[in-house]
Amino acid sequence: ADASQVPPILVLRLQHVADPGALQRSTQGRRFKCDLWASVWTASVVLAELLSAPAVAREVFGLSVVEVGAGAAVCSLTAALCGAECVVATDGSDEAVALAEMSGKLNALGPKFAARVLDWFDADSVAAALAAGGGLFDLLVASDVLFLGTNIDPLLQILPQLVAPGGLAVILDPGRPCADGFAERAREQGRHFSVSTREAFDVVVSDSALLKRVVLHLVQVGGAPSPKTHALEAELLRAWSWLEKHRQDASSQGTPEVVGARGVPVPGRQRQCVYKSTWGPAAAAGGRGGGGGGN
Repeated sequence: ADASQVPPILVLRLQHVADPGALQRSTQGRRFKCDLWASVWTASVVLAELLSAPAVAREVFGLSVVEVGAGAAVCSLTAALCGAECVVATDGSDEAVALAEMSGKLNALGPKFAARVLDWFDADSVAAALAAGGGLFDLLVASDVLFLGTNIDPLLQILPQLVAPGGLAVILDPGRPCADGFAERAREQGRHFSVSTREAFDVVVSDSALLKRVVLHLVQVGGAPSPKTHALEAELLRAWSWLEKHRQDASSQGTPEVVGARGVPVPGRQRQCVYKSTWGPAAAAGGRGGGGGGN
């Protein structure tokens, strides 16, 4: 297999909660329990669409990838469908990990995709994630993990523990004010990180959701980028430029398709959803032709 075999239309099947209300009620009053993982957040759809742009997908092909704060694992599953050699979805919730594993099976990803519980402050937990991926990763992806300002320093501390020197972390935030200090804090770390930040406004994604502001952080970890991650960063920036120029263009958007139902060991019924990301020819610098997705 090679990168030319990545399909122009990626179809991602998600196993997720059909009745979030039942799940929310089950977590009320339970300390340290929440149901954030049970939704597909719009920021993760934006990042998944960037990863699935043809020119970007070709650079993701063959990489080892870890997602932190994966939730429904949209981004890590997308990376696996793009041909990443090894992908590990991580989250602090064991329910989220169980759900990600089911989605991996729905997409027939086999042993290339794994899901692990990751506590950013626990060395054994970090070691388990590394073991699942065979060592440090080429690429880390994260979406909307800075919903608390107190997450900034722990995220910066975990990056070099998971990402190989010269590797890349791609962090997308939906313009939360509490996340605005991330780039500055990363630059204060000096030689450990090199940060490039981009913003886009009034972005419509393939589930027709609108994000008034989206911030993309590209963080080179541990010095000069490797040839693989250097090429990946360049293509991500090209795809991002396309997104900036084509904001609020929702003319070709689709809708999610429910394809079945299965039970999983969390409260509430479950359903599978199809998320489709469709981009135009690679020559169009990542231009999107259409798509669909949803919670």
